[in-house]
Amino acid sequence: PFKIEANKDYVIKDKDGEKIAEVSKSKTTKVKYDDDKKLLIYGSISKKKVSKEVRFEAKDGNNSNLILDVNRPSSSYDAYRGKIKLKYNSTDGNIWVINTLPMEQYTWGMGETTGTGPIEHTKVMTSIFRTYGYWYKKNATKYLKYGFTLRSDSGSQIYRGYDWEKKYPNIKKAATKTKGIIVKYDDEVALTPYCSWSDGYTRRYEDGHWGGYKDKDNYKGKKSSTYPWLDSVKDPYGKHSSYSTKKLAGSGNHMVGLIANGSVKLAGSKYKKKYDWILKYYYDNISLKTMY
Repeated sequence: PFKIEANKDYVIKDKDGEKIAEVSKSKTTKVKYDDDKKLLIYGSISKKKVSKEVRFEAKDGNNSNLILDVNRPSSSYDAYRGKIKLKYNSTDGNIWVINTLPMEQYTWGMGETTGTGPIEHTKVMTSIFRTYGYWYKKNATKYLKYGFTLRSDSGSQIYRGYDWEKKYPNIKKAATKTKGIIVKYDDEVALTPYCSWSDGYTRRYEDGHWGGYKDKDNYKGKKSSTYPWLDSVKDPYGKHSSYSTKKLAGSGNHMVGLIANGSVKLAGSKYKKKYDWILKYYYDNISLKTMY
């Protein structure tokens, strides 16, 4: 079963938002699949079956400081800030753990960096993570049939919730300094891909090594017709010192957009570039807008 623990008193609701029970923070709620698309709730309350979905929210209505631990045995990162729902989905037969929280608090749990490098680089990363999440929320439909927008892995973005937020506090600090800032191209929210290394040039979107190596050399100096901010730029900063283009592509470097190691170098003691300069170097003709 799922074992739900909380840092403060919480409310259990069904899929229609009807309250099932109020539970003290000292009690653990267990949830497991029962039969006929129903979930069985027990432990903190007398056994109760509900259809497809169980919700957990703060009793006092303030979900921003509610921390819910779902106790995944195989994970060190299984505590989440905000609301949680356990949702059985008949499409794939899985029970999904869905965390609902504001975009800014989602950014605090960014699992794609530890924030231990230069603060301007961490601000770069939180800005593009927030932007990518914002873009997904507005445009993506892939996972809507399961009841959510983004996965918490590399299928969307790596998000590790409250445990990561607590372990790497510089991420939250950088996110706070860039609060609400989204990368835009004209009035469009810009898709902001990045990877670790380049071979000395980034690629246009059309020429990216998406999923493997492509023997193309016609990207230099050309504009992207698909995403005009994802053009090729010269990149001595994020160039790998020994890997060939083929080896870089084989290790997952699509070389489109921002190059993370280039950003680290530019933000470091030699160049001392600010996060907005770095973003505008790698993404062509973008602007940074505070959206909330």
